[in-house]
Amino acid sequence: MVVGMMWQFVVSLAVLRHELGSLHWPSLKRRIWLNLPRDPRTGKARKVLFLWVVPAVLANALGGYLALRLDAVWTSFLPGFDEPPYAKLQVLADPQFQGQWWILGLTVTSIVFNYILGEELLFRGVLLPKMAGVFGRWDWVANTVLFGLYHVHKIWAWPSMIASSFGYAWAAKRYRSMWMGVIVHGIEGYFIVLVVAILAGWYP
Repeated sequence: MVVGMMWQFVVSLAVLRHELGSLHWPSLKRRIWLNLPRDPRTGKARKVLFLWVVPAVLANALGGYLALRLDAVWTSFLPGFDEPPYAKLQVLADPQFQGQWWILGLTVTSIVFNYILGEELLFRGVLLPKMAGVFGRWDWVANTVLFGLYHVHKIWAWPSMIASSFGYAWAAKRYRSMWMGVIVHGIEGYFIVLVVAILAGWYP
């Protein structure tokens, strides 16, 4: 999975270089909306707009919670596609993993390429700014659905995956800033605390 997200970074750079002719930093930043959030009415960049990540995060949490039952319905039609035990973070809560700090290195690498250089760069930096040409005002919805379906390795959670991801694309599109998606998505990175606790043996 981590190697796949690294590959997303390579693909993103290849697409951007082909489109722009080079990876000249100012042009690259404009293309992927790597700027402060912009006021939808005036187009002016305003730091205070970062506060909109709060309702975006809450909307994701609510959407994911409400869709959990849909996950159960979804998997009932797909025998054998239930969440496997190895996919749960809880399996790390085992004495054999205590002191295995290489896992923390893998976790940090995953966070970097998941929330910044991999998924967010590809979906909110490369794809979203161009999707209005096909999907119009619903580009952020299409981006979210595409993002959810891309998680084939979590096929058992497709409904909740999609429902808990609308905040990423909505915030990035409305305020034309990839940073909005990065922050909203990056909230998930809290699990690094759980990983550290497990590796250090701070669990019952």
